[in-house]
Amino acid sequence: MPNSTLELEKLSDEELLSTYKTTKSDECLAVIYSRYYRKVYHKCLTFTKDKDKAFDLTQDILVKALRKVSTFQSKSAFSSWLYRITYNSCVDYVRSKKKRAEVSLETQMETAKQLAYEEYKDEDYLRFQRVQKLLSRFTGETREMLELKYLQGYSLKELMDKYGLAESAIKMRLLRAKRKIAHLYDKEFVR
Repeated sequence: MPNSTLELEKLSDEELLSTYKTTKSDECLAVIYSRYYRKVYHKCLTFTKDKDKAFDLTQDILVKALRKVSTFQSKSAFSSWLYRITYNSCVDYVRSKKKRAEVSLETQMETAKQLAYEEYKDEDYLRFQRVQKLLSRFTGETREMLELKYLQGYSLKELMDKYGLAESAIKMRLLRAKRKIAHLYDKEFVR
């Protein structure tokens, strides 16, 4: 058995896993962790679009995979097995965020692009895409307020607390923004 981290780093994934199965050496797992950290992190970043969330998700995925490494059966490459865990965990993360209605507009649009076109041939989906495109033009507080209200389901009370505004001010800002979106929609998409 190799006796140093440098020697372990020279081993293939399969050799590292074999060594780990016979010795239960944490050094083997540390080498695998360092070998795949960046790849897992970058995949997580494509899903989360947030460095901190990608970092947390990467840690969770690698710890989960390394705890289950003894179940790896070598039917495929270790990298394929780890990629599958990473991908599934990222998809689960996005789904859980959707359930809590916390997914950003950009993430929702990216997820929609990745889904099969056949699922969304109807007019409602086309209208939804158009509204999202128009919403992406808004910036700052207006966009944030629209996302919180209509994508994340915030109540008027929650918006009042967040922005320190009266109910009438929140309603007026939302109404103006909705009118602007409707005007842009008519101008660009209704012929």
